[in-house]
Amino acid sequence: MNAARTAKGNALLDEGKYDEAIAAYEAAGNTEQVRAAWIAKGEALQQAGDYDGAVAVFTAAGDTDGLKSVYAQKGDSLMESASYDDAIEAFPSAGDAEKLKDAYTKKGDSLYAAADYDGAIEAYTAAEDADKVKAAYSAKGDSLLEAGSYDEAVAAYTSAEDADKVKAAYSAKGDSLLAAGQWDEAAAAYEAAGDTEMQKESWYQAGAAMTAAGDYDAAWSYYRLVQDYRDTAELVQGDANLSLAERRARYAVGETVPYGGSSWRVIAQENNRALLLAAEVQDTEQRFAQLKSDPSWENSPIRTWLNGPFALCFSANEKAAIVRREVFLLSSEEVERYLPDPADRIAKGGRAVNDSGAYHKLDGSSWWWLRDTVGTNAVNTQGELVECDPMHEYCGIRPAIWVDLTVGGI
Repeated sequence: MNAARTAKGNALLDEGKYDEAIAAYEAAGNTEQVRAAWIAKGEALQQAGDYDGAVAVFTAAGDTDGLKSVYAQKGDSLMESASYDDAIEAFPSAGDAEKLKDAYTKKGDSLYAAADYDGAIEAYTAAEDADKVKAAYSAKGDSLLEAGSYDEAVAAYTSAEDADKVKAAYSAKGDSLLAAGQWDEAAAAYEAAGDTEMQKESWYQAGAAMTAAGDYDAAWSYYRLVQDYRDTAELVQGDANLSLAERRARYAVGETVPYGGSSWRVIAQENNRALLLAAEVQDTEQRFAQLKSDPSWENSPIRTWLNGPFALCFSANEKAAIVRREVFLLSSEEVERYLPDPADRIAKGGRAVNDSGAYHKLDGSSWWWLRDTVGTNAVNTQGELVECDPMHEYCGIRPAIWVDLTVGGI
């Protein structure tokens, strides 16, 4: 009886009646032939393009090789119809890593052609195709650059590892910013592009715009960066307002400037005048007063010396710029106003002071006179305001001058 049923199953299998053959084999108890019939059914479905049906049959038959084969063929078919996402789902079940990568690559190519660069980058990354990833980033950068999205373009070109295109994007950004009058931002973009000439052009145009607006201090802040560019030097020299702005900047509070052959600290600037204090304590073998009964600044021999022998160090232009042509000593009130931090008051003496016997520490810091006649009249080596006998020679001389910045040639 079982042999007859098996023979019936064989005949049905030959006729392609797989389900009936399977039933006959099952009735015959022939498990081997049942499995063979399932596999034959799966192969027929696969050949007919019914891949999902074949998958179900091969799964029922426990045919791993059949499953891989049908998934591979299904993936190939999906690739031919450009159904890349479905193919990408099929190939892992086929166990075919190379075909999976190829599917990702084909998907990336399709997205690239459609200008979907982010999608292409994602696909090429999955395909582990570094060159195509870079190419997609580069194309993305080109698109962003054309749209004026310069920072995004820079980021894309950076990912593409294309240094030349990164510079080109920064340069294009600079051009756009320069045209919009955003000079600082343009200069920064040109700097990133490595274009020093256009960076200078940005500052030059900023200086011209500030000059036209009458903001000469701002104009000079730009022109000072490009003093060797185009006609900047001639522009500044030929414009009294720009020249004054240059001097205001040079004589800014905190700067150290040369004057009369010595170095001076700028401790104040008011109404186009700068207050200069000698950086070092000057020579002294002089008392503040000749007579104890007359310790006045007006009759002080130091005042006579400052505005006589000492003043010979100044050039004609420098003398012309000194307000009221007077060299003087600071008062205690001025010290507290302009040098509130005692550490800023400490000054070293020059060789003449250290050789003259003026009171100084081993590190060279020296006492120095003030012009006050009552109370505190000197600064000690700790920067403190102290009282010193005007008849003694303990203190050095630290000259001060107000300079008129509207006078040229200084």
